[in-house]
Amino acid sequence: MSVPFKYSSDLLTRKDQPCPCLKKFTPKDVIGFRFLEGKSADQSDFVPNGIKKSQNSKENRCTHLALSFFNSLASARKKFEELALKYDINSRYSSIGELQLNQSDGIMNNPNVSGHFELHEYQNTNLLSRKIEIHSLVSEEKNA
Repeated sequence: MSVPFKYSSDLLTRKDQPCPCLKKFTPKDVIGFRFLEGKSADQSDFVPNGIKKSQNSKENRCTHLALSFFNSLASARKKFEELALKYDINSRYSSIGELQLNQSDGIMNNPNVSGHFELHEYQNTNLLSRKIEIHSLVSEEKNA
């Protein structure tokens, strides 16, 4: 029995097929860290960029329909600092949310060297219903 994915009709239109690649993505139980747009999480924080942004040919890849997470708070903060040097993301993100991801939420790939991984959610997954611990974008030591 296969479980349907959120955005399943969009997944079929991606340039890189199959989307998602079942050889690289599997269900897992992990803690995930995700950039949030506010000081608390809301539904828009759990919508993939490929759905939020207009669909153009540059963003017509499978990865744009997955939610990005990091495997540690330190990895998320480091990536935020790297991105902030290149882009104006300070005005977009306000915090980092930490939450438990379960096998029943969808399928994930393994974290890359910077700790980034992606989640393709199953249709009925509601991550906003989880307990989400909020962290600052930069370590407290850097704020001092």
